[in-house]
Amino acid sequence: METTKYEARTTTTVSEGPGIGFDRSYLTSVLGILNAIIVLAAFCMGVSCSVPTLFWSFTSAAAYSSFVAWQILVVFIIIYLFYMLRILPKIPGPIGLAMLIYLLINFVFLFISIVLCAINIEIFKGPAASAMVFALIVIGGHFGVGFLLFQKWRASGHYFHKGECGHTFSSSTATATATAQSGEPGRY
Repeated sequence: METTKYEARTTTTVSEGPGIGFDRSYLTSVLGILNAIIVLAAFCMGVSCSVPTLFWSFTSAAAYSSFVAWQILVVFIIIYLFYMLRILPKIPGPIGLAMLIYLLINFVFLFISIVLCAINIEIFKGPAASAMVFALIVIGGHFGVGFLLFQKWRASGHYFHKGECGHTFSSSTATATATAQSGEPGRY
């Protein structure tokens, strides 16, 4: 009589938090306020950088700073909407880690933009100075968001992409064991 034992494992992830929908608490959270500040400051920076490009002369420094401001604005509006509609925790993968990397890349872009605005401050006095001020505000917002994401990552048991909006998530594993026998005539 031959006995065969096998084990089957299944993993089910269950979301205990609310589903996709409007999250009013995000609007008043620290992360929501920081993202709103970044969006507003990036808009003001983009307008400040567009003034020399549109009215006086086309400079590569103003064009670069304008590009940096508008791409930050578009990406952070999308991030803001994803957080506000509770879509971000539903996306698979380490979204928090991807955001930290994006913030680091933006920091480098913004630092270059500030240097370029400082070099051209004699040519475009008002727009370059205001673009620098708004770029510093955006950098401050990036540091704040990065700090909050890093703190969540360091928290014990945090999956980095789940629960960033304050919702709880859990994972459970079920194991089933079955035994099969063969070699005995007449038994099925």
